Amino acid sequence: MGIDAALRYWGLDGSVASFGDGYINDTFLVGSRFVVQRVNERVFPNAEALMRNVSRVADALGELGIHPLRVPDRTNPYRVPDGSLWRVSPYVKGRCFRQVPEELVEPAGEAFGTLLNRLAACDVSLEPAVPGYHDIDHYLAIHDTLEQDAETKPEREFVEVQRHRVPDYSTGEQIIHGDCKVDNLIFHPRSPRVLKIVDLDTLMQGHPAFDFGDFVRSACTSVGNAEWQSMMKRGKSAIAGFFRPFRLPFRAVRVSESMALAPAHMSFMLGLRFLNDHCQGDRYFKVRRRGENLERARAQFRLCEAFRTGVPDLSRWIEDALD
Repeated sequence: MGIDAALRYWGLDGSVASFGDGYINDTFLVGSRFVVQRVNERVFPNAEALMRNVSRVADALGELGIHPLRVPDRTNPYRVPDGSLWRVSPYVKGRCFRQVPEELVEPAGEAFGTLLNRLAACDVSLEPAVPGYHDIDHYLAIHDTLEQDAETKPEREFVEVQRHRVPDYSTGEQIIHGDCKVDNLIFHPRSPRVLKIVDLDTLMQGHPAFDFGDFVRSACTSVGNAEWQSMMKRGKSAIAGFFRPFRLPFRAVRVSESMALAPAHMSFMLGLRFLNDHCQGDRYFKVRRRGENLERARAQFRLCEAFRTGVPDLSRWIEDALD
């Protein structure tokens, strides 16, 4: 069964169109009223846990969250008769960007910083939805088991260098979003205000540096150039927005430096995931052609190098934002 079965299950009708360009789940817009999404259970083996996690933080999300609809009088509100898991959310009209305009970088940071602040105060237990997610040792262990070939030799050499430069994020955990990309924001149609933060599948316990690093990485990627000089203005705006509402749990130069290393770390980790998936036959991320995941890995590794160059600037801007 597919989208038609899901529509019958929820009693929905209207025109159906593919929606978004995410790498994981299958998403559809139904009648300009609802977003209907099939959760990829190969990626999310504990898919019902991620739905429960969203419910547990609903109060903390407040107006920034979009809450899935439940089917009345159903024992299982998400599984259709064939056993696949779908969810339905109200469609929110607004602007979404894979490459966010420069003038929206700061309000984007403020939205993510606000969310992190709220999640830090959220006293609930979450269930692991994606085993090994954001665990760099997990991805390195997978990498070490993969067959080596000449095509990926430069990337494997890069991994060997970077694996010895991984920051320590073992302390200071809180609940985090887990996927703070700019394309997970819905902006007001005519103003810079963020209306909603979406894609909460990766809610987890983790260091806030993961969300900060992912946000800066995605905001600066929009320049289309992996040179630090071309990304500096966006990086500074991202930091100003993010740390306006969000405060580190304690002040120390070491903490600011670990946050400054986060964009490089998250770029490396994402690139490693793309590289692993390429070597495993593209089983995780959607691709349109063979080699696309390798290209994605190379792009993220270039970003990692650029952000490494920018660590002194990032650290200084973080200190300034926290004063």
